[in-house]
Amino acid sequence: MRSASLAPCLASCVLVLSCPALAERALNHGLHAVPAPAKVAIDGDLGEWDTSGAIVCCKDVEHLLDTESVRVAAVWDAEALYLGFVFRDATPMMNKIDPATMVGNGWRSDAVQLRCNMAGFISHIDAWYYTPGRKPAMTIHYGPVGGKAEAAKMDRPVYPEQLGAQQAFRLAPDGRGYTQEIKLPWKVITADGKMPPREADLRLGLEMFWGDADAQSWPRSRVTDNLADGETQTDFFWTNTKAWGRLILEEKGNLSLPPPPWMAARKAEPPGLVPITFEMPHDGFASVAIEDAAGNRVCSLLGGAPFPKGTHTVFWSGLTDRNEPLPLGPYRWVGLTRGPIDVRWRMSFYQPNRTCPWANSDGTGAWGPDHGNLQCAASGEGRIFLGGLGAEAGFPLFAVDEQGNKLWTAKSGEPDRLAFCEGILYAYTSRGDSNWLGITPRGLMKFDAETGQWLDLKGPDGKPTKRLALLGDKEMAAGFAVLPSGVFLSVQGKSLIRVFDRHTLQPVRELRLDDAGALCAAGPGQLLVATKNGLVELGITTGDINTIVQGDFSAAQAVACHPDGAAYVAFGAPLHQVRCYWRDLLGRRRTTEIGRRGGRTQNGWYEPAEGFLNPSGLALDSAGRLWVVENSQRPKRVSVWKGRRWQRDFIGDTGYGGGGVINPLDPTMAFYRDMQFRINLETGDWQLRQVGLVLPAGAEKLGIAAGEGDHATGGNVDAEYMMAFKGRAYIHRCRGARQIFRERPDHRWALCVHLDPEKRLAWLDRDDDGRVDDDEVVRGGSADWGGTDYWGLRPSQNLDLFFSRGVERPGLRLRCMAVTPGGTPLYDLTRFEPMAGECQNGIGLRDGSYNSGCAGERGDYFSEMRRIWPADAPPRRTFWFRGEHTGRWTYRLPAPGVVLYPFQAHGVADLAAGGEVVCWVSDFGQRYLFTDDMLYIAQLFADARASFESWPDRPERGFLANRMAPGQESFHGTFTRLADGRTLLTSGFTDCRVFEVTGLDSIRRIRGETEIRPQHLPRMAEIRQSRLTGGPRAATAAIPRAARPIALDGKLDEWPREGATEIQVDAERGARVLAAYDETNLYAAWDVRDPSPLLNKAPRWELAFKGGDAVDLFWRAPGERLDDPHPRAGDLRLLITELDGRPRAVLYRPVSAAKRPYTFDAFEGAGRPNAVTMDEVRLADEVKVAVSKGSAGYTVEAAVPWALLLADAGQGRPAHNAPKPGAEGRIDFGALFSDPKGTATALRACWHNRDTNVTSDIPTEARLQPALWGVCRLAP
Repeated sequence: MRSASLAPCLASCVLVLSCPALAERALNHGLHAVPAPAKVAIDGDLGEWDTSGAIVCCKDVEHLLDTESVRVAAVWDAEALYLGFVFRDATPMMNKIDPATMVGNGWRSDAVQLRCNMAGFISHIDAWYYTPGRKPAMTIHYGPVGGKAEAAKMDRPVYPEQLGAQQAFRLAPDGRGYTQEIKLPWKVITADGKMPPREADLRLGLEMFWGDADAQSWPRSRVTDNLADGETQTDFFWTNTKAWGRLILEEKGNLSLPPPPWMAARKAEPPGLVPITFEMPHDGFASVAIEDAAGNRVCSLLGGAPFPKGTHTVFWSGLTDRNEPLPLGPYRWVGLTRGPIDVRWRMSFYQPNRTCPWANSDGTGAWGPDHGNLQCAASGEGRIFLGGLGAEAGFPLFAVDEQGNKLWTAKSGEPDRLAFCEGILYAYTSRGDSNWLGITPRGLMKFDAETGQWLDLKGPDGKPTKRLALLGDKEMAAGFAVLPSGVFLSVQGKSLIRVFDRHTLQPVRELRLDDAGALCAAGPGQLLVATKNGLVELGITTGDINTIVQGDFSAAQAVACHPDGAAYVAFGAPLHQVRCYWRDLLGRRRTTEIGRRGGRTQNGWYEPAEGFLNPSGLALDSAGRLWVVENSQRPKRVSVWKGRRWQRDFIGDTGYGGGGVINPLDPTMAFYRDMQFRINLETGDWQLRQVGLVLPAGAEKLGIAAGEGDHATGGNVDAEYMMAFKGRAYIHRCRGARQIFRERPDHRWALCVHLDPEKRLAWLDRDDDGRVDDDEVVRGGSADWGGTDYWGLRPSQNLDLFFSRGVERPGLRLRCMAVTPGGTPLYDLTRFEPMAGECQNGIGLRDGSYNSGCAGERGDYFSEMRRIWPADAPPRRTFWFRGEHTGRWTYRLPAPGVVLYPFQAHGVADLAAGGEVVCWVSDFGQRYLFTDDMLYIAQLFADARASFESWPDRPERGFLANRMAPGQESFHGTFTRLADGRTLLTSGFTDCRVFEVTGLDSIRRIRGETEIRPQHLPRMAEIRQSRLTGGPRAATAAIPRAARPIALDGKLDEWPREGATEIQVDAERGARVLAAYDETNLYAAWDVRDPSPLLNKAPRWELAFKGGDAVDLFWRAPGERLDDPHPRAGDLRLLITELDGRPRAVLYRPVSAAKRPYTFDAFEGAGRPNAVTMDEVRLADEVKVAVSKGSAGYTVEAAVPWALLLADAGQGRPAHNAPKPGAEGRIDFGALFSDPKGTATALRACWHNRDTNVTSDIPTEARLQPALWGVCRLAP
């Protein structure tokens, strides 16, 4: 045995064995600016600064202080405020946001945002280093975000440098950080342009950003700091002006500030004493969980912890994951060992860019928009320019060479019209407001065609601008062309073409032309225009009209003109065709139709030469080939044609979040949405094979029908999941109506099962004829068929379906009873079987159980993974739980065994060691692998907020992706094991990214027994006390003396903010508590966040803590023994809620001279050994209470007389007088939260006491625990 030699390993294990603490966040309340000791030189060197008021900002000081933090200092003089930021950043000063073109978007990579409120004058500043331009950048927005800007008393430019603001940057000596020095003249940020009085209410919120390799799309990490007193929440910080912290202009420098709370020493948790010994067959990783004799999981002990080969002993605390003590006796442990698990990239499909299918550092990766489509094209100087709308993760404007290789990308722009002239690309946006960058969407833009650089325009005021609206707000461009002589815009529905000077962009004249639509340049002085009456040539100077082709061209979407005079016209519905009009050798007009009339097949085999679907953009390259853009989603497509002959396609890219599924029986077959692809994992090649899935004849009886265009299959039918059963593969839609598709003999995929639980309507193709026969339709009437979770409930490998019935209600299982000869799964729709617990997003298992992820409907986002058994199975609980509040809305960072917001199961596969492995996806990009019995196996990929490797700019197949991050919100994908034993995983962001997962065969099961013995009990209590009180330090609440009378009016305006405490639960629930005192009362106010505010249906007022929403005050008077863990005379709980429509306070005293005992037991007469008897339980009407409610919370104000708080406490003073200033007692503040309907208490939380998990045992909920309360001190 080598346990004694494993100090480094066991140190890690002790951390894992304890309840994982939240990441320690360096939260600051106030930034102290000192007088500048000398003239400040803006040079990126803070050597002359007095930094005694500096603060450290970091979201996890234990893990990120040296790699992702920033030290902020401030100094001031009569001219300006100066700010210094010293960043730690592995990729310093990387930000590609051009301040000239993307005002307000500097925050998308390395940057600082300043939220200024200078005595009521609000401004928002973005400051960064513009890497391509090699220069500092700064922009400002005045007034509240989204509101009407402040009426400034002076002209306030968007670029603060114009008013004297300055910046300088300096790279850190080690290259892993930088200094950012900023000068902000007072005339930039104050209303009158002067330095404010030092005593003014000045606020300065700080937001710091770290970018990813792309350096322009979305920040990798964000830290928000300098919050107002009592504030801890940073959601929507940009709009929540009340959350911005103080800027304190100190009179003198060389401050001596107290150390921040995160620097306080923490005492290590005592190690456990219950031994667990296991053998590692090789260097690797281990996971261990503890179960009781009945098989119930009681503790998730080790999760993927590293160990060398050999015998190891780790020590368990004897507590559950929720820090509950367990009884003496034997326990068994289960676990696994494994070697490395690797993730290697094999290929990407449905992404036209085969050189680099993701965004890369030089702008040549990925392709076009993700939410929207490409819509327009232009050409010039050997380049093809493509543009479109709806780019969040994708790109709206870019250039390729004539082989389709990407040359440059403009992250902004969003054009629906393009034109090229004399080395400049002109772009115009006029359609709607589909813009994902927040830039004003309409107007003309100019780009350098060679580099993509956004060029300046001259605005109406003579100042440079990047975008200029040439049409009215309600006018739409029907056509767009640029000639050396001008810019031409045909206005939809107005029978005119507006002409603008190409250099000044001033209007020149209007050309009248009936129903003028799409247009293009047709040589010197000529336009080619599509009209309702024909295709015409229009003389620019003369106005002469020459009809080239007669006919209705009102459906024309784009026109292009070849130098030889041939004209190409793209027609939308109903033709979906391109036509070429040309002259033969005899001068006769000819027409060539390119593509089939009516468009290519919308549901069937994909034949690229068939033609188009909604062609909307045309461009001709130097070889005379025609590039055609289709404004469609299935597929997104750009095709290249020579005459009538199709030559090549550019297909893709995906919508937001990537994805794709692969046939486990045929890994050459893959799907994205309802499109089928042929892929080659060995070479990386792929082709689109089919578009659309097949609906049955008579589908309208089910309320579904084939759609048109982008919804050829009907509705939002996607291939969400794919699995195999008895030699057949099936496609599943798992959200909303459940649908199953099977492969027909002709290799089309057809719907064979449709089950809509909401409508209680189902169809099973029992005779395999692809027709909805009346006798195959089942209507459930009033039966309960359950429903679905937003992220879907995926079927088991034996085709069992699962259904959610919401929160706190058991889910349902529908077994697959048989399969028809043609492959249709059959279900008995009268036999929905109940499960033993609620089924949220997750996946079914072969044995009939169900793996359920975080319960998002609850609003808690706790990362507890649960295995739900059928209701008729022996009762047992199996879960993996590694700390509460580790979900999407927290700062919790990754750690071995900790699972963050597992919102969807991507798939399940058989393990060589037996059982199944389930793959879960997190909102932060990483995937988690679990065994079916909820043992943690591994994390795949890196967390998008933590340190990770960048995706390669020029990827080679097979590269290792373990330390890369698919990105936050890489929602979609699948996990499957192929028939040949390989395991594949798909994900992506704007591509279907395919990975091979190796190392699963190294998993080996381990198991053993251990025992909790009497000698372990003292250490168990010591560990529990340490965890529940947050370590050695008991937090202190400093309660200020009320400076003015406190009015109980439901408003908190006059309440002091000093000493405010926070009750943290999740994004929707929590509370901020304010307190104050005077000679007569102790005052407390709870500002509670609650989506179902103040609902309490307690059966009796004595049990108000069981009925739902309420707030709590726990109290031990000053002068009493603060270290006594047992309730003493004077200790009390005051619960306040609304009963029978009025606010009431309920007093609970365990020890009281009143001697009116009340016993709290599991039920009346139960006689449980943990029953709690209190000497006094009564309604405390002497406590004055005011309540106000809102849609998302409520406020409770209370005035608690000292006569009540000091009664029975033996203070030796009149009970009605306040204790002396400086006196210390114990206090805690709590909030209780109801279930959604307000029928019972679902959750308890306190400021200091963490032992609040139980909401199902009356005695446990009634007891007082003074040792777990914080300390209160009455301030002078």
